[in-house]
Amino acid sequence: DLDQRYVPLLRRLQLYAAWLRAGLRSTMRSLTFRTGVRLRTNISPWYVEFCSQDISARSFTHVEEYNSFTSTSFIPLDQVVQAVSAGTVADLQERMGDPSALPVCLKCKELWTS
Repeated sequence: DLDQRYVPLLRRLQLYAAWLRAGLRSTMRSLTFRTGVRLRTNISPWYVEFCSQDISARSFTHVEEYNSFTSTSFIPLDQVVQAVSAGTVADLQERMGDPSALPVCLKCKELWTS
C-alpha cells in the first residue's frame, strides 16, 4: 500500500517523468503526452505509464483498455503524489469511472464501436 513513506520516491519519479516527457516532446513534436497511473484493481503494485493524448480508439481491442488511458481511470501522476501525501489514496479508487462505458475517441471524436 502506498503511504507517506513513499512521497520522496514519488516526487523523484515526478521529476524523472517530466524529464522523459520533455525528451518525448522534443522528438515527437506533433504528439502530446500525459503521465499517470492506471487504476485497475487487478494490477498491484501500480505503475506509471506515458500515454499520448492522440491515441485512437481503433487501436484498442477492448473498450476497457481504451478507457483505462482516457477516462478517470487514468490518474495524472501529480494527483497520485498529492493523494499519497494527504493520505487519501483510497479516494482515487472511488473516482474511477465505469471501465466498460462507451467512450468518445480523443483523436477522431467518434463514439466507440466494437
